[in-house]
Amino acid sequence: MGTTVVISCMNSDDPRMRMKEDVLALLFSRRAKLPVLLVPHIYHAPEEGRFRQKLAEIDGHIVLLSWLNPRPAEWVLRWYGLQGQILALNIAAYENPEACFAAFAESGFASQPAEAPECAPDAPDADVREIDVDLADRWYPVVDRSRCVNCKQCLQFCLFGVYELDVDGKVFVRNPDNCKPGCPACSRICPRGAIMFPLHDDLAIAGAPGKLMVPDAKAKAMFYERTKRPCPVCGSVYKPGQKRAAGTAVCAECGRPASAPAPPGQSPGQSPGQSPGQSPGQSPGQSPGQSPGQSPQQPRKPGDDLDSLIDDLERLR
Repeated sequence: MGTTVVISCMNSDDPRMRMKEDVLALLFSRRAKLPVLLVPHIYHAPEEGRFRQKLAEIDGHIVLLSWLNPRPAEWVLRWYGLQGQILALNIAAYENPEACFAAFAESGFASQPAEAPECAPDAPDADVREIDVDLADRWYPVVDRSRCVNCKQCLQFCLFGVYELDVDGKVFVRNPDNCKPGCPACSRICPRGAIMFPLHDDLAIAGAPGKLMVPDAKAKAMFYERTKRPCPVCGSVYKPGQKRAAGTAVCAECGRPASAPAPPGQSPGQSPGQSPGQSPGQSPGQSPGQSPGQSPQQPRKPGDDLDSLIDDLERLR
């Protein structure tokens, strides 16, 4: 099984970036004798069509050189369906192309050339190919599947329909371009640090080496408020207008006033004598939010609170 070098180009007007990419292509094609594929910026490229088809033709291992941190860069490529071993290197992390090439050489990564036509000695560039497709600036989450535990919190929290479940019931990014540009909220609630936004200024959210995003307290509080899920730690359920009195202890998980754990046999947030699925203080047959003797309320429209929720998300940037 061979190895192909994929260079994800910045498509920048900065000639120094393009020069680094060109020098890297020569280093790998001449010294390592590996075929090189120059592609547009993998994060901004379309995930369907000709670009995906060309990537799918790669058979074997991949050395990925990009301007992204290695972890999100690898998982962007795997999002396109690539299955082989991937060594991802961030071009920006090295002082010059020689240093980047040295990092590859020292890695011990598989280096047998993929099947390619023989090149004449005086034509070393024969192994360098280029894919050119139209790009548009994009912003979407990248999921590290090796860390994801399929808790579905991102699916429940996202306001914009970015996530869906696949045929196996696993969360995946179905509608990346639905994501609100600049919003990293789902990354802030992920319990495993599996969600990355490669272009974010926060190193942990961007998936930088040695950095792992941990759940943000404000984001988690917003998650339980939005989903109305009982907190798995303290058992409380969000109540509109709930305020914390001075000196009151709060739950580290949901940020609300802490309460005693639920007794054995009682679900978190369920009061004694309360039926499963019945809200606290709700009489049998009474709809959620309906006062005793009050006619059933019309269900709220999904978009009723959208503007206020978006404002909350803006504060999490």
